[in-house]
Amino acid sequence: MKKLVLTFLILLVSAGMSFAIEEKIPIKIAPLEPISTAFDETEVGDRVPFLVVEDVYKNDKIFIKKGTTMYGTVDFVKENGWFGDNAEVEFKTFRVRNTSGKLTTFNSELLLTGFNTLKWYNPAWKRFFNYCSLIFRGNEVDINPNISDPVFNIWYN
Repeated sequence: MKKLVLTFLILLVSAGMSFAIEEKIPIKIAPLEPISTAFDETEVGDRVPFLVVEDVYKNDKIFIKKGTTMYGTVDFVKENGWFGDNAEVEFKTFRVRNTSGKLTTFNSELLLTGFNTLKWYNPAWKRFFNYCSLIFRGNEVDINPNISDPVFNIWYN
């Protein structure tokens, strides 16, 4: 019985150590095309291209080069509603070719909400009215990379 308990503890500790060693690598990305819930433009299953903004290093080597196109798949879309119910767009799966040319797929959550994306609405005077409209109707997710420069962080592990 003691050997069984000791074996169980060794397995438990070794499994815990493997989780502690796992490192998350940050990746800064910017959308290459508009992401919008207005007029049902963005829907579940859409592949949205993103640009990698900075070099990504793994084991002190460049893993993904700056300027590489990465694709995110829309996993969830929620339309805006009344009384400040903001729209949401969620990405969970991303695909990119690393520096060795291998297609890498990984999961990282990126949630865009109508309220959090207000800072990228242009022109700036329109933002005031969008903040005030929260009392009545929730805001749409509306990101246009041709007008503003949004940058998001995701994590590779």
